[in-house]
Amino acid sequence: VGDAEAYAHSIVQSAQKRAAEILDEMSIVRQAEQDAARIRQQVQQECQALQQQTAAEIEEMQRKAQLEFDRIRRQALSERQEIERGSDEYADAMLERLEGQLGEMQSIIYSGRQQLRASQQGPSQPARNQPTTPPPQSQNGGKVMQSGYNHN
Repeated sequence: VGDAEAYAHSIVQSAQKRAAEILDEMSIVRQAEQDAARIRQQVQQECQALQQQTAAEIEEMQRKAQLEFDRIRRQALSERQEIERGSDEYADAMLERLEGQLGEMQSIIYSGRQQLRASQQGPSQPARNQPTTPPPQSQNGGKVMQSGYNHN
């Protein structure tokens, strides 16, 4: 009976020891689970922070790109307007020059026709279909010239 009690006592002690080990292991597992949850939460927070930082950087890049686009667009529009002004000025100068040359040509043509008529009709006959007034000279205002000729 003493051996049985000693054996029983040994089994109880062994069971208690094993229970304590299991409790320790469970405590370690619980601690590991808590650590894992804490690490997981920390990683999620870091990921969210990085996502927010990346989103903010992207928004900043987009804002800067839009500002650069707007600047380039304004510059291009300004250059286009300057080119248009320059081409308009050039065209106006060329048209003014052409207008002057046409006025000179009109005067030359008028004089030539006058001379032809005078030589064909002689000094005593009145000239037929002669213009009543000489052609106007070119004016540098870009105005349209009107002819004083009788075109019959």
